[in-house]
Amino acid sequence: MLRLLFTLFLIIVASVLYSYFRDLNPGSVSIQLSPTTTFELTPVSLMVLSMAIGALIVILFVGVRETKHLILTWRSVRLRRREEKVETLHREGAHAFVSKRTAEAISTADTRKAATAVTPAIPGSGRRACGGSCRPCW
Repeated sequence: MLRLLFTLFLIIVASVLYSYFRDLNPGSVSIQLSPTTTFELTPVSLMVLSMAIGALIVILFVGVRETKHLILTWRSVRLRRREEKVETLHREGAHAFVSKRTAEAISTADTRKAATAVTPAIPGSGRRACGGSCRPCW
């Protein structure tokens, strides 16, 4: 409710300021977009239009930056989850091997190999796409 009242207050203040500046600047400005197209605007309307265009440009730049950040974060979270899964499988397999449960350790190792095989390799480099930051391939 407070947000609505604050928004209404800002709209009323903006309209009062617009009317006041329009009264102070009664003339008009001609803007030619082409040799045949001309727009007549008051200086205050020109000011509001230029502020709106500037705000739109800022919104576009911030949107692109945030989208890039979202994609990069999503990738790193996905890789971290995969690394945690491999670490868990390695820990369980090592524990099963030390506990003399060889069959369970072998099945855990096979699962771990399948989990690391999902990570694509970079062609010709002999490295995985994660940059080798996780456990080495087995």
